[in-house]
Amino acid sequence: MPDTYTCGLNYQIPAKGHRRHIFVDLDETLIHYSELADEVYTGPYVTYGLQGRLMFLRPEAHRLLQICRQWADKVVMCTYAADVYACLANEAFDLGFGKDEMITVELLSTAKDALGPEGLLIDNLPVNDENTVIKMHVLGIEAGSLIQVPEFVHPEFVELASFLDELPALLDEALIAGEGQG
Repeated sequence: MPDTYTCGLNYQIPAKGHRRHIFVDLDETLIHYSELADEVYTGPYVTYGLQGRLMFLRPEAHRLLQICRQWADKVVMCTYAADVYACLANEAFDLGFGKDEMITVELLSTAKDALGPEGLLIDNLPVNDENTVIKMHVLGIEAGSLIQVPEFVHPEFVELASFLDELPALLDEALIAGEGQG
């Protein structure tokens, strides 16, 4: 990775009334990032090398994003990863996020306003995990606006077929729950 690589993210807070705004986590939701020295990986995973480590794309990541993009007005990556890492993963795996559709640790750690108070969060971490609590606080959402996806991590890379079949109904339920909180 060149030292001069920059990605110039420019996330914009959604306008009031954007009820169909989805924030999707990156690590262990869409991809897995691992040391090269870890156990040997097998399976249908697209990989990308970065600084002596490997990123693995969840086989259903594009389908997950497609369902979200069909359902939502806007889909945004929301990750504790740094700007450069998030941009490289986005480019390497053609995840399709624009520069105004990524929230990274730089913004999560400095945001003064709720970044998506009417949105939903899809994350592999449970509602009571410290990182999830912080993300929900910064986004300005409640527990009913979180959809937990099965974790994508070695050695048990969980497949999402049944989860993705249920995702549109989960999104509708979370939207209704969010309306009850507002």
